[in-house]
Amino acid sequence: MPPRLAKIDPAGGFTTRPGGVTIVAVKIIIYILTFAVVLVIAAAIVGVSLAVAPAAAKSTGLSVLAVALGGLAVTGGVIYLAEKLINLTKGVVSMVFDLVVEKYKQHRLEAGIKIGIQQGQEIGRQETQREVRAWYERQQAAFRAGLPFDEPPPGYSPETHANGQDAG
Repeated sequence: MPPRLAKIDPAGGFTTRPGGVTIVAVKIIIYILTFAVVLVIAAAIVGVSLAVAPAAAKSTGLSVLAVALGGLAVTGGVIYLAEKLINLTKGVVSMVFDLVVEKYKQHRLEAGIKIGIQQGQEIGRQETQREVRAWYERQQAAFRAGLPFDEPPPGYSPETHANGQDAG
């Protein structure tokens, strides 16, 4: 039994795998249309070449053939340049798209870092407030009990606090 090339999805649409019958048919149609466009361009350029050629150049069949071949050569050059222009455009668009995507990723990363720093600072403030609150409650409990309390507050360092003395 040959493998199924296409199936109908639940939404009712027609889908195929890569290499399926429909995809191959679409590629063939695209190639035929492209070839037809190239032939129309070639015929137009050959027609213009024959129209603008002097009467002496159209006097013999060989001369007409030479003018027509010249028109075809021009057509080949035009098509070649058009292909290069299309490829250049695709490359520039791809490059600009990549730059925009990278800039967006960098912006999102920087925004995430800023948010992370802000959240970290807020967590640090909350922890410091909890430590100071717990220290204050211990200090008040010691004062109520009449006990001496010589524990320094959280974050106190003799090197950074002079307490009225010369730190110097």
